[in-house]
Amino acid sequence: MAKTDDLLEWVAAAPRESDVRWEVQKLHAIKDWALARLGINYKIGDRVSIKAGYEVPQHFADGTAHGWWPYHECLVPGATAIVKDIDFNAVHGYWYADIVLDREFAWNDYLKAHNWHGPIGETPEGMIPPSTYDQEHHSEGRRHTFCFDAEMLERFDS
Repeated sequence: MAKTDDLLEWVAAAPRESDVRWEVQKLHAIKDWALARLGINYKIGDRVSIKAGYEVPQHFADGTAHGWWPYHECLVPGATAIVKDIDFNAVHGYWYADIVLDREFAWNDYLKAHNWHGPIGETPEGMIPPSTYDQEHHSEGRRHTFCFDAEMLERFDS
């Protein structure tokens, strides 16, 4: 959404006929209306939580492995994250939000343990701390961005 908003702002400010500005204003209004209609009560930069009922399946319906399965224990209802972007997926017809979890870890099936993705000083007991490389290059942790159905998130006010 940030890129789309930037483009729309640029077009809106462009020295053109007022018809272009009017169309841009309508596009902004349609976006705001659609998000409000879906009950999406957050914006980029807000802290959100995953709504009840969300669950990462181990496999898709066709039997292929779900890429998020190693993260299924941290991608649970109530988990909190920061919204990095909100946009519309025109291919699948739904709104999505890119989020970065506050606490991220993944199941390592080979080692039969959890890998911590946050700062080394915050490594929970029993989890594998970040690699030496990650400690040197990503001192605040190396978290992933998850593309989430925007309707499965809600604003989190701590």
